[in-house]
Amino acid sequence: MRILFCGETFASARALLQERLPSEAGDEVYVWPDRGTATDLSHVDVLIPMMFRIDGEIMDAARFRLTQQWGIGA
Repeated sequence: MRILFCGETFASARALLQERLPSEAGDEVYVWPDRGTATDLSHVDVLIPMMFRIDGEIMDAARFRLTQQWGIGA
């Protein structure tokens, strides 16, 4: 599975996920550092927006199996 974190905020969250993913599964974790930087989204399975705004252009660029916004709310 290919997991894409949008932005470099909350690096500890990425580290925790990588630590807890089973190593034998072959999952890949990537970081899209900046919305202005072009990236190929066509092979991304899981999108974790973090502080990115996810609009129709991004949603149309790929067929994500899961989009998961991390955080807590009140």
